[in-house]
Amino acid sequence: MPIKCRDIVILEHQDQVIKLTKQIAQVKEAMKEPSCFEGSLNPNRYLKWVQTFAACFEAKGYANEERLIIAIEKLQGLSYSWFRNLKRESALQGRPKMKTLEGLSPLWI
Repeated sequence: MPIKCRDIVILEHQDQVIKLTKQIAQVKEAMKEPSCFEGSLNPNRYLKWVQTFAACFEAKGYANEERLIIAIEKLQGLSYSWFRNLKRESALQGRPKMKTLEGLSPLWI
């Protein structure tokens, strides 16, 4: 079957099309709402959760205060219990309220 001009143009731009397709997939993935985190002794699982949040926050343009609220809402189980204890200890020690994700350290590296 003979090759048509249209086929040549598509072949010339195939790398660009593949690259754009991958970029679109990455943006779609970043826009997904991150899952909840119940706590884990597996650091890789935790780091993946943090990376998912970072990508989502960047893609959606959340402010620091919004990022903290959303992250806290996603804590469940042991991780939420840890957060409550951290918040209580901070208040007892007279530390200021958390305003950014850095306040969740060491949970938020």
